[in-house]
Amino acid sequence: MPTGFFMFGYYSQPNSKPLFGWVLAAKDDNSDPSRVVLKMPLDYTLVWSSESIKTKDGNAKGYIWLPIPPQGYRAMGHVVTNSSEKLSIDKIRCVRSDLTEACERDALIWGANKDTNTFGINIYGMRPAIRGTHIPLSCLKNINSNFSLMPNTKQIEALIQTHLH
Repeated sequence: MPTGFFMFGYYSQPNSKPLFGWVLAAKDDNSDPSRVVLKMPLDYTLVWSSESIKTKDGNAKGYIWLPIPPQGYRAMGHVVTNSSEKLSIDKIRCVRSDLTEACERDALIWGANKDTNTFGINIYGMRPAIRGTHIPLSCLKNINSNFSLMPNTKQIEALIQTHLH
């Protein structure tokens, strides 16, 4: 990783395919300390461990951790280790929450595609929950049903005549 750049989480893919993905990383170049874009997580929460399952290689262990973000920041991914020791918090960054949006589960990467499988875990890709070419529009809320400021019939007819000619 280049100096000053940090990952948001680790990359995952099926182990039966050649490497084809990437790791998202960024560098915070904001000089305003009150608007820092990236911050270290406070800690990690263990979300899954292979210790309770039997693998072909009895020594193979895996641990999946979720970064705990500071107030006003969000974790953008998980971290995977091969020991029960947490990764150092200076290796990962969380992103200021106003720069993030909700994600949803996408295609299955690994697992039995059931609620749980023999390993107790399914791993999915992620995608933005709101996507596409349609930009959501907002409507004004009518908080006062007072029609006195609405144009009358003559004014509406005048507007139509003006714009038709």
